[in-house]
Amino acid sequence: MLTLLSGCVSQETGEDKSLMKGTETSQLTPLPTMTVDFNKTVLQVSPVIDLGPLGGYYEMTEPMFMVINGSLFEVKERLNDIVVRKAELPSVFSSPDDLNFVVFRGVFATGGHGISIEKVERQGNIFTIYAIYIDPGIGIGVTQAFTHPTAIIPIGKLPEGRYEARLNITRRLVEEKGERTIEEDKEFASFTFSVR
Repeated sequence: MLTLLSGCVSQETGEDKSLMKGTETSQLTPLPTMTVDFNKTVLQVSPVIDLGPLGGYYEMTEPMFMVINGSLFEVKERLNDIVVRKAELPSVFSSPDDLNFVVFRGVFATGGHGISIEKVERQGNIFTIYAIYIDPGIGIGVTQAFTHPTAIIPIGKLPEGRYEARLNITRRLVEEKGERTIEEDKEFASFTFSVR
């Protein structure tokens, strides 16, 4: 564990006077401390992979990475609201809420596109999800149907606080000779959310 202490700024230098109380440098108010935990924990998760959580939805949609509260059924309903009805992404949750990270790859006009979750790490209030995106190469037979590859990762309840979630992806291409990695462990997206 490492504790970071922030310093105070002197009025004489003219720097950041908004952090001070009073008019004399002896009356400076210290900023709060922040504890950083360098221990990473790999969480034991059971992701649910769904290639069609939006039913027959077919409009091309950008990928999304988010957190949604509720049961698996409720998560799929809320995902439908967010993608199809353009509802706002939630960013504040209650401590009794069961939370789920959702990795939505977007809408594809064919099958053959997949997702798997390699691992989920937690370091303090930062979660990092490592996902593998699989796509069909040229000449690979695929289903002629709209698909929306999605991973729903239940993480349960969290105590009050501010959290960050990061998504790192590895892209693999399925070819006639097998799978080939075309991009490895690249940070794809991140967001913050709060639990109150």
